[in-house]
Amino acid sequence: ITPLVVKRRMKLATVSPKLMALFREDQIGLDCLMVLASVDDHQKQEQTWAALPSWNRRPDYLRQLLTQGEIESDRDAVAKYVTLKAYEKAGGALRRDLFSDDDKKAFLLDPALLERLATDKLQKRAKQVLAEGWKWVDVRVRYAYDDYVKHGELRKTRREPTADEAAAIQELDARIAALHEQMEALADDDENDKAYLALDTEAEALQDRRKDIDVALSIWPAEWMAQAGCVVHVDSDGTAAVKHGLIRPEDRNEVAQAARQWGADRVVAEA
Repeated sequence: ITPLVVKRRMKLATVSPKLMALFREDQIGLDCLMVLASVDDHQKQEQTWAALPSWNRRPDYLRQLLTQGEIESDRDAVAKYVTLKAYEKAGGALRRDLFSDDDKKAFLLDPALLERLATDKLQKRAKQVLAEGWKWVDVRVRYAYDDYVKHGELRKTRREPTADEAAAIQELDARIAALHEQMEALADDDENDKAYLALDTEAEALQDRRKDIDVALSIWPAEWMAQAGCVVHVDSDGTAAVKHGLIRPEDRNEVAQAARQWGADRVVAEA
């Protein structure tokens, strides 16, 4: 018997005596008893079990009720961004489920601490964004659309490519077009599947390079940045994200003037 099995059996013995009596009477299944044992509070165990409808006494639903208000370290975006290690290091209270197959998972019990840790971590990214030349940068653990519904929003504009970039674009477009012609010629020939796939792979690689150039040509003019701002927040995948180009209501006129001036400067430069 492994130490984990011993720990699990000892944990089962700590379930509320009332619930243990029901278990012995076959009114609670072992799968549900293990879920109840994942929390130490007897009152919570009993209240949660009593709240279960008789027709839905499933372990997964029982677990859902027991963990309300707790944050799952492997599912919550903010928890993943902060990391369980950082949360524990900061003294955050948590609960582990001995009956879970994932020994790295934990339930975080201090939402306020988690929010503070996330905010502190986002501040570092916010400083970098502000240094790019934006007028302001807000830090929000979660981006809420309603908080910025009255803000305007800029879109990136495209700058003219340099001579080297223009030459690279022309060369890539020509090569991609040639590859597509070769692929069309092989499309109906089942004996040349390998050759077709090789051409397709090369074409995709060249298209990725073409997209990279397009991304580099998409810019925020400094004149616009000086009147607009960004929101640094935690994205749904647990990484830091930035919402760029937001315009506060009081800055709309200045941004419009900067946009007109930037356009006029481009016309003069092109002329």
